[in-house]
Amino acid sequence: MTSIEELAEIDQKFADFSEDFIRRASADNVPFFLEHAFARVHKDSYPAKGYAGKSSAGFPCKDAIVEVDDIVARLIGVLEETGQLENAFMFLTPDKGANEDLYPDNGFQPWRGRERPGNAVCVCPSSHIGPE
Repeated sequence: MTSIEELAEIDQKFADFSEDFIRRASADNVPFFLEHAFARVHKDSYPAKGYAGKSSAGFPCKDAIVEVDDIVARLIGVLEETGQLENAFMFLTPDKGANEDLYPDNGFQPWRGRERPGNAVCVCPSSHIGPE
């Protein structure tokens, strides 16, 4: 990454990779496990093109949450498109919490400055888990 503009697009690149991974694994009819982690809502949440100002708050961290929601919807769409949705487990884990004193990611949280476990989307088709 050599610029903020490139950094702003990193989650879109991660989403492109995950979509391609799901399509390839589904086409090959092989078991797969995907952990799709986000750079968003961590330090320096610069929204991708089209997301700046998209949230009702118009604030970078909130715009990043809108982007994360859209990416989750994209991944669900690919699971549906490939016929994996009804046979998949998807686990959404929460973010660590907001930085209270660091722009553009500042916000409020109940964790008193401590971070919680990271955020990720884990996808595993249930047809490939254990004996049926």
